[in-house]
Amino acid sequence: MPEVSYTAVMEIPRPTVWDFVRDMNNWAPLAKGYQTHEILNDRESIWTIKGEVGPISRTTKFHITITEWVEGERVAFTLEGLNEPITGEGAILISDSDGEAGTDIRGDATLTFGGSLGPILNQLIGPWVQQGADELVTAIATTLQPTYVRPSRPFFLVRWISGAWNFVKSIVSAPFRGAEEAQEAATVEPTPAATPAPDAQIQKGIAHMNVETLLVTLSPGQYAGATPENTGPAKIAETARQLEAMGFDGLTTPETGHDPFLPIAIAAEHTTRVSLGTNVAIAFPRTPMVVAQMAWDLQQWSGGRFNIGLGTQVKGHNERRYSAPWPSPPGPRMREYVQCLKAIFNTFKNPGQPDYFSGEHYQFTLMPPFFNPGPIEHPDIPIYISALNPYMARLAGELCDGLRLHPLATLGYTKEVVIAAVEAGAKKAGRDVSDIDLVGSPFIITGKDDAEVEANKAMMKQQIAFYASTRTYHRVLEFHGWSDVGMGLHRLSVEGKWGEMPNLITEEILEEFAVIATYDKLIPKLKERWGEVLTTVFLGLSPAMQQDEDLVQGFVQQLHS
Repeated sequence: MPEVSYTAVMEIPRPTVWDFVRDMNNWAPLAKGYQTHEILNDRESIWTIKGEVGPISRTTKFHITITEWVEGERVAFTLEGLNEPITGEGAILISDSDGEAGTDIRGDATLTFGGSLGPILNQLIGPWVQQGADELVTAIATTLQPTYVRPSRPFFLVRWISGAWNFVKSIVSAPFRGAEEAQEAATVEPTPAATPAPDAQIQKGIAHMNVETLLVTLSPGQYAGATPENTGPAKIAETARQLEAMGFDGLTTPETGHDPFLPIAIAAEHTTRVSLGTNVAIAFPRTPMVVAQMAWDLQQWSGGRFNIGLGTQVKGHNERRYSAPWPSPPGPRMREYVQCLKAIFNTFKNPGQPDYFSGEHYQFTLMPPFFNPGPIEHPDIPIYISALNPYMARLAGELCDGLRLHPLATLGYTKEVVIAAVEAGAKKAGRDVSDIDLVGSPFIITGKDDAEVEANKAMMKQQIAFYASTRTYHRVLEFHGWSDVGMGLHRLSVEGKWGEMPNLITEEILEEFAVIATYDKLIPKLKERWGEVLTTVFLGLSPAMQQDEDLVQGFVQQLHS
């Protein structure tokens, strides 16, 4: 269990040092044994490192997770080998030098090899870690201060490369302020600065937007801890017919207490025009083949009106709610999931020419004719993924037909982070970004008069607080400088204090996340904010509003005009 600590002392100000190390692209290649790195999100990354200790040579992928970040001072992390039984933890600390106008950088870490060779490797790895730490921190120091001279007997033994990445990772991830997290597997690209993106191609400024809504509405009480309401087949059929008559272009089903696929089978029978899709189905608890079979049947039953909306959910819900494994970061797995799904569809479409897929996470290499459902009239099923982070947005631009924005995606974050990532993915694949459907679900606070609007704010604060308590979504809060709000909401959610959470949502936050207006001003304000960004808008309706058919039909007509 090698434990390492290495300190470099430089004669330059701490802010200068921090500005350099916060961007891992500045110094990741300096790490000993470095091969590649991939940013998954603001707290997770994957590093590929080649280590040579005597006659032993190993190339290992590590999953790095940031567990603590203190701006300008400290970042702590854990690491786990993805293809080797290695675990560890550590921290990077930056501080003012004692008695000197300079800066200390210190790295601490503990690294443990498991498996049958663990005892041997744990003995051999120490010198390699020491050398790696020495070289890495020295390289950083000499880059920042060319006159820096490494002490002949360094007080060190840094936490080898791991510290680097974590630090590294933390660094970029740390920017908790909208750093680009995507970077394709094994490919590193500069993180875009959080400055307004130039006129994004996807901002088409179209006058007409497609309009979707939920087939099965959510109870407001769900966001405050109540259980979902039960909706039977007769009600689903009636609602589907009603919403289609109001002029909606699409109906979607969430996975919030009930299966999202079953209602679509009913709606397909009772509608003729609207598109039908999941918004969203959680992917990893269902294999690609399971989803493909359901999608194929629903596409046939609906006459070609079905689309798949997939999301990853977070690790805790996958493992503890769905009893599904979480063996690795979600981005690369979702990439393979979509690729595998497409291969299965191609095989259904062409039984005699199977399009098999084999990846690191998923494989599809067997399809006897007995189990192949065979061709259907409309075999091209659109695939959408939910995205809030750059990696998923890039993936949508590269491989998918559409992207479903999370409601927490503010206009500023969407334009500066998400759209840039979608365009990067489309460019990589040689696609026209205008072919990608960008679906937004902005929060809406409305009413017949100002008093009713004001009264409805409390319910929306509860909903925003519910979503913003999830740490995976905190990058949007961080983008706007509200990190402390996110952590406070998370703490209250862990304590089960759902009723107290709305108190942390200020009027400023509410205005940023929600479109707030009376009925007569709602759609003009919605189009003003989102009309040049979205191709499809999801119009959330309260149960009471849904009963006012004339009102809702008027909303849809205005969005279409």
